[in-house]
Amino acid sequence: MKKAIRTILIIVVIVALVGGGYYGYTNYYLPEKGALNISTLQVVKLSTGSVAQTLSATGTVRTAQTAQLTWQATGTVGKIDVKVGDQVKAGQVLASLDPGSLPNNILTAEQSLATDQQTLTNLTSSQTTLAQAQQTIITDQNAVTTAQNARNLLNTARGTPEQIAAAQATYLQSQERVDKLQQIYDSTPGDPNTNSSKALALTNLVSAKNNLDVALQQMQWIQAKPDATDIAAADNTLALAKAKLADDQNTLNQLKNGANPADVAAAKAQIAADQATIQLQYVTAPFDGTITIVDNMIGDTVSNNSPAFRLDDLSAYYVDLQIAETDISKVQVGQPVTYTFDAIPNKTYNGTVTQVGQIGTTSSGTVYFTVTTKFTNADSSVRPGMTASANVIVASLNNVMVVPSRALRTINNRQVVYVLSATPISAFGGNGTTGAQGTRTANSGQNGTSGSGNGGFGGNTTSGTGGANRFSGNAANRTGSFAGGFNASAFSPILASNGESLYPIPVEIGVAGNSYTQVISDRLQLGDLIVVNLPINTSTLTTNRAGGAFGGLGGGIRVAGGFGRGG
Repeated sequence: MKKAIRTILIIVVIVALVGGGYYGYTNYYLPEKGALNISTLQVVKLSTGSVAQTLSATGTVRTAQTAQLTWQATGTVGKIDVKVGDQVKAGQVLASLDPGSLPNNILTAEQSLATDQQTLTNLTSSQTTLAQAQQTIITDQNAVTTAQNARNLLNTARGTPEQIAAAQATYLQSQERVDKLQQIYDSTPGDPNTNSSKALALTNLVSAKNNLDVALQQMQWIQAKPDATDIAAADNTLALAKAKLADDQNTLNQLKNGANPADVAAAKAQIAADQATIQLQYVTAPFDGTITIVDNMIGDTVSNNSPAFRLDDLSAYYVDLQIAETDISKVQVGQPVTYTFDAIPNKTYNGTVTQVGQIGTTSSGTVYFTVTTKFTNADSSVRPGMTASANVIVASLNNVMVVPSRALRTINNRQVVYVLSATPISAFGGNGTTGAQGTRTANSGQNGTSGSGNGGFGGNTTSGTGGANRFSGNAANRTGSFAGGFNASAFSPILASNGESLYPIPVEIGVAGNSYTQVISDRLQLGDLIVVNLPINTSTLTTNRAGGAFGGLGGGIRVAGGFGRGG
């Protein structure tokens, strides 16, 4: 029995010796052999500076406004008043058709315009027209009275009794004269062809008979009643007089009460239609701008929608950018923009965000929003149609701690930078406490009790010792942990070939630019040497075990000292 126990103890001692030798080999011999070559490191001094976060996109330079002007009527180009490069004003006539080639609709509108303008003038005329309308009414009323009286006479004989008596008297007198001249003629000897007295008597007799015929007709007409034709003519005259009076009375009422708004509106609309039709013979500028293309020459035959000019407002240049939905919330009106061009090397232009689209469009499964940006210092080298690479500065800070963006690394989902220093630097604040003493269990390997540290990284710890067989304890209890649930060993410094170490310092990320990033940490100091090119794979590099960074190693060796600066 004793021999068996002795055999077991010997085996335990051998295992302990082998474990201790392995621990020493891996923790003290290998670090010196696998130290990071200092000559391969690129370092920069931690300093303050400016940093900007940008969103990059490309777009095409466009003018503030552009228009392709076309002809609106068929004809022959008669006049061109501008050339490429001319600056024009809104409403300026740029070209016109030959008057001899104008279509009928334009000619008709030109003829109607004067009449329609007079109609509007009559509707909105002054008091002078009112007085004229009132005088017209008086004239119309007199005309109606006269026509009515004439029509009334047709209901009886054409003449009054006095007129009939006068006509009868005239007839009797004419008959008596004829009889008397007949006697004279008969009593005068000779031939009227040869005897002048006889000829004179004949002349007087013929004249008297003619007068007698007229008197008879007048007497008969005045004694008779009007026929149907006379009555119809009189009725028509009276109706026309009354209609004119009614029309003129309506006009007078309108002048007194003011023109009917509907009539005025209709008159204005007709004038506008006339003018619009007449305007079809011209090409005019819709806005202030510069002529950039002239499509015609004098004498060209054009038709509706034939191109005439291109007009651009070159007073400002814009670039429309497509920003993904994941970034659009960062963009605001007024943010600065920088532009570069492949066609304009070594020069950067500035601009600003003027509009952020409210409705997205989908392209290749991604939703984009249009962001309009405006140049603030464009020169003659920038031309519409060029492709611009734009950076929208969505955030920027000055006089803050910045590091090259490629110096950032990730440990346990935390951003860190490595500081090269001969003086130990604590990653986390706090003073460690004494690790608990390991205990020993008879007849078996010891399970060491893990040491505890207050605050994890930094501070001072007191070494503790375990039992004789401390290396056979539960390995899990030999790795301490610190606040936040991070694996403490992952934040161990890396030994450099010159004896210095690279200390991983957790940082908070502020504004992240393309080249530099703002870092926030109370563990860093200006002037610290920040390692820029730490190899991505550091698993083969030596972890510096000098110092109990995480309190005591439970059941293992606990040596004094943290990482010094900033407990």
